[in-house]
Amino acid sequence: PDYLSIPAALPELGDPPLLAMTATASEETASSLSSAFRRDLDVVRTSAFRPNLFYAAERLSSKEEKARRVVALCRELSGQGIVYVSSRRDAENLAGVLGDNGVRAVPYHAGLEPRLRAANQDRFMRGNARVVVATVAFGMGIDKPDVRFIIHFSPSTSLEAYAQESGRAGRDGKPSHCVLLYTSSDRATQTRLARRDAMDLATLRQVYAGIKRHA
Repeated sequence: PDYLSIPAALPELGDPPLLAMTATASEETASSLSSAFRRDLDVVRTSAFRPNLFYAAERLSSKEEKARRVVALCRELSGQGIVYVSSRRDAENLAGVLGDNGVRAVPYHAGLEPRLRAANQDRFMRGNARVVVATVAFGMGIDKPDVRFIIHFSPSTSLEAYAQESGRAGRDGKPSHCVLLYTSSDRATQTRLARRDAMDLATLRQVYAGIKRHA
């Protein structure tokens, strides 16, 4: 949806050449982008299938059990990994739990003081921290080839988001694990988030329609 705000800015930039890249655009999304930009776009698609990634989903009974499972997985799996959580509090708490259990972990979220956030990212990128426990604020623009595992403490907001987040594992082509942990209560949470996102998208479309009327 964020792409739909770009067309209004293009005339101000002199209508430059345009390259739009995404890991997860559906046929419908790609078509809507072409219409929004009012250009005939040359579309290049590659397969999202990566045979070196092992995917697993585990149903657990509670959030506490998920935390214990994260600790166990971080001990079992070799190399560095990312644990994705849905809240800043979970990022802080789970990083602390991992540290208490002998796993070198740092939190990462948008609420951290900027220098600390940058330092934690640098520690992970250099290999000085084995695990980063992060919200989705971590990952955009990050290209670390040797991430050996991605653990989702909470489900992603969409299949597209999960494809992007789990796809940060194994970019060097070596075997890597992607593990999704979930409980029965996660479904209600995801339903609430989906309804919120639908409202945000409807608002954005109204704004874009207004821009087109006044163009």
